Amino acid sequence: MSDKRLFKRIKKTLQISIRSESGTHSALTEDVSAAGFFIKTQKVFPPGTILEISLKGTAEPIEMSCRVVWARKVPSNLFHLANKNGMGVLITEFKTGEEEYQRLHQKST
Repeated sequence: MSDKRLFKRIKKTLQISIRSESGTHSALTEDVSAAGFFIKTQKVFPPGTILEISLKGTAEPIEMSCRVVWARKVPSNLFHLANKNGMGVLITEFKTGEEEYQRLHQKST
């Protein structure tokens, strides 16, 4: 796969579960690429943090490890005004469902 296609982002909203050292919570994706995605969430982790992420509502389970590459957080009283509050993650390893994730991404491109 060419580098250009690897990072081609598509608008795709998926429900996800995020597991970290501090616990588990739910969030939504917004932009998805073959290499990673944007997570729209008020719970933002610092760059370099490793997260275990499960995608919900897919034909097969998709579980992966991801590294936070950038994060943007606004004060909670301004969250309703923020369009891009959240973080960008890079997929570092698929635990299950790599082929399902790639099919999901290809259907939308």
